[in-house]
Amino acid sequence: MDSLSQALLGAATFAIVKDKYIGKKSLIIGAVVGTIPDLDIFLAPFFNEVAFITIHRSISHSLIFAICTSFSLAYFAHRITKHKYRYKDWSLAFFLALFTHSMLDWCTTYGTKILAPFHGHLFSLNNIHIIEPFYTSILLIGLGYLLIKKSLTSIQRHKILRWTLTLSSLYLCWTFVSKGIANHKFLAQIYKQNIQYEKMMVSPTPLNS
Repeated sequence: MDSLSQALLGAATFAIVKDKYIGKKSLIIGAVVGTIPDLDIFLAPFFNEVAFITIHRSISHSLIFAICTSFSLAYFAHRITKHKYRYKDWSLAFFLALFTHSMLDWCTTYGTKILAPFHGHLFSLNNIHIIEPFYTSILLIGLGYLLIKKSLTSIQRHKILRWTLTLSSLYLCWTFVSKGIANHKFLAQIYKQNIQYEKMMVSPTPLNS
């Protein structure tokens, strides 16, 4: 997905764990952490375009990277805050912000190598385009309201976070339904016209599901 969506998702998932402890700071931290996997883009000048495709969305988007990085970041955060907050909460918050980035990329056509470096398979579900304004808007509205509104209680903030993640996730679920409908219609026409094929890939076009 685009960097804005990844940052917003990172902010929401990090804050769902840490907002009640550190407030709005959790949104900022989560947004930054949510973009960490895409830092491999800085390797692009060292590879040609074809070679970089095999590098991007590889180890930095893997499960092992999310686990190791979340434990490391949690250790430093735990030390910086002088053990004021539980280490396991830091670890969970960092892991959610990091790995939801990979999970969202998994839903796109380009996919991601979640099992790197142990397996080079590019996992892709093809249910959402890398630019999806409706999905991004849900996250942007919810988190924007949290940043702007000053008189919210911790309970109210958590409720808004839950609704933001629930609605955006429901839309993500809809994209699977949409893909299923499209897949069914394509197959119906293929069988009707007696077209022979070995493989078929259905994926969304830009700006819609």
